[in-house]
Amino acid sequence: MEVFPPLKNEYREPIGSSEGYQNCRLFDTIKMLGRIQSITSNLLSKTSIFATKTVYYGKVGAELSKQVYLKEKLQPPSIDEFKRAYIGLYHISLFYASRPKDIVNLVKAFKKDDYIKYTAFFVQLLGFYSVGEIVGRRKLVGYKDYNNHH
Repeated sequence: MEVFPPLKNEYREPIGSSEGYQNCRLFDTIKMLGRIQSITSNLLSKTSIFATKTVYYGKVGAELSKQVYLKEKLQPPSIDEFKRAYIGLYHISLFYASRPKDIVNLVKAFKKDDYIKYTAFFVQLLGFYSVGEIVGRRKLVGYKDYNNHH
């Protein structure tokens, strides 16, 4: 009965020789590096496309904001307007802080439509806050753990 040696290709030697083992490892390393290069190339092309789109839409948003700002004749509030608004809020809060029964009467006077409207406002504010948190953390859930670096 005749035993045939394993097949030989241009990179691999017959099993059993030390040169064959080294060539086999070289072949596997080259193959792995090719895969890494392919993945990296794919990732870079997708990142480039994403960056281009981000810059484009950023410029479109800035231009649109500028047009709205000019068309509506928007401007930051003056110091007097700022003081009037916050002094008014301060006086209202002092008024209700000194008369807690008025707050209870105000809440009792709410109608169903008022509850729905203010609940919708609250949900919108909560949504904006949550999106801001996600953007700030750069994660959907949780914070980065900086203590467990190896």
